[in-house]
Amino acid sequence: MKSNIWLFTSTLLLLILVGSATSAQMLYGEILEVFPEQNKLRLLVDGEMRILRLDTEAEIYRSGQTVSIESTRPVYPGRYQEGLVYLNSLGHIQVLVVEYRVEEVKGYNGSVLYYIDIFGNVKDVERLSSIQKEFEQQ
Repeated sequence: MKSNIWLFTSTLLLLILVGSATSAQMLYGEILEVFPEQNKLRLLVDGEMRILRLDTEAEIYRSGQTVSIESTRPVYPGRYQEGLVYLNSLGHIQVLVVEYRVEEVKGYNGSVLYYIDIFGNVKDVERLSSIQKEFEQQ
């Protein structure tokens, strides 16, 4: 866990330093849709939908490992992966850091799912009753 936080922090710092030396921009949002054949994705940033093109040499990371654009698709209807995007001077994605994290806490009356954002904050909470959980396991 600490190594993931260190990796994320160092990646973010590097992006900020590189971005400040160029006319680049950083964005944070939810990845609503992916278009691998067009090398594009739809990102929701502060309530505004944006379609962004990946640079031909773009790098996509999850937990410090490179991943494909296909792996950034929505997890489930209404459950989207988050992206921290570094745009180059052409407005194309140069680096994309992707995250989707859910933690389950079990209790007497069922479980609680905590959806954690890319910065480690709880962004949503869902109660899962023990009956509902047993039904979903069948």
